[in-house]
Amino acid sequence: VAPQTMPTQRVSTGVAQVIDNRASPTTPDVIKPLENSAAATPSTDYTYSSGSITFNQPGVYSVILREQSASTNYVAIGSTYTFVVDGAALTVPKQTVPFTEDTFAPAQWVAVNYSNANAWEQSSTGGKDGGAGATLDGNNSYPSYLFFDVEFPTVGSNTNFRLTFDYKNDRAGPSCWLDDTSRVRVPYIYANNEHNFGDIAAIDYWTGGDWLTATIDLSAAQYAGTVKRLGFSNRREELVAIDNVSITTYDSYTVTFNSDGGTARSPINVESGSTFAAPSPPTKVGSTFLGWYKEAGLTTAWDFATDVVTANITLYAKWLNLYTVTFNTDGGSAVAAFTDVADGSIIAAPTPPTKAGSTFVAWYKDAGLTNAWNFATDVVSTNITLYAKYDVYVTGVTLNKGTLSLAVGA
Repeated sequence: VAPQTMPTQRVSTGVAQVIDNRASPTTPDVIKPLENSAAATPSTDYTYSSGSITFNQPGVYSVILREQSASTNYVAIGSTYTFVVDGAALTVPKQTVPFTEDTFAPAQWVAVNYSNANAWEQSSTGGKDGGAGATLDGNNSYPSYLFFDVEFPTVGSNTNFRLTFDYKNDRAGPSCWLDDTSRVRVPYIYANNEHNFGDIAAIDYWTGGDWLTATIDLSAAQYAGTVKRLGFSNRREELVAIDNVSITTYDSYTVTFNSDGGTARSPINVESGSTFAAPSPPTKVGSTFLGWYKEAGLTTAWDFATDVVTANITLYAKWLNLYTVTFNTDGGSAVAAFTDVADGSIIAAPTPPTKAGSTFVAWYKDAGLTNAWNFATDVVSTNITLYAKYDVYVTGVTLNKGTLSLAVGA
């Protein structure tokens, strides 16, 4: 039978509770999870008989059912009951964000342990920096939990929360969770799915050995104005150390990119006082991207190496427009167009075209041939067509009975 975790039950002393309907149930483990998992005392704390348990003293008890297999090992059959007897209350300390472990050490947290051995302990040498830290005993038969409540204040629209802590462990195992304050973690016996609950994704299978630091950003939109339960847990028989737990606030701002007709770039959130990497350059037909600028007038470029974000901002794309200059030879030899001419550029005169009976004179800005293009001073600022002007030449003159005929040179 797969392991089961039963809902917490609130009961009274002197009232029998049926926990096992097998014909010959084995005696369960009964512990006090809020008293460092001390074993409850038969007859004094409780009385067990044929699958029913009666509590004699107020308190919080965990009842773990066991069954002996063919071997000498005990195997859980799938039931862990939690009983709150005579209104015994779980007092969970609460800390308001921002806080650090300097003022809120693990000794103040709630430890819920499901074995007869000690579990979460505060060690004067167990911390990352030689100070106090929380260390989980690796000899526990069941997972254990260390938690406290966190009050998230209401904050401005640009403020978010950040959870950080240092950790190490000897093998795979610990998880971090943030959930409703109604939750008191009761583990599945021998289960492997303790790392996928709550609002924070599991930080599981951590690398053992050296101290590492976890950083988890928490959205103010989700957590501001709420009270949540922050906790850490391990799997059975794993040694875990946690230190320097803190939740702080930080401001972040939105950077918007105005690509001025180029390909769009999505807005990004940047922590206040931080630089950020440039997005991939946008593209725009007929233009070359020159960079991002701080104002629409494109006078001050954004320096991605040194400029930091301190407010919501918009960056503007600067483009170098490219144009095409076309040459109309008016029947003369073809002249190839100039493409990708940068805005404001001077162009060199192409090789003059040739035309039978004509001599090329110059290039003009208009079809009427009134304004010549000056290749020394005129600049390209749009797509344009230049027009060829020719002089024709005469090879002969004939006068016949008052009619004058001119022969144009060939």
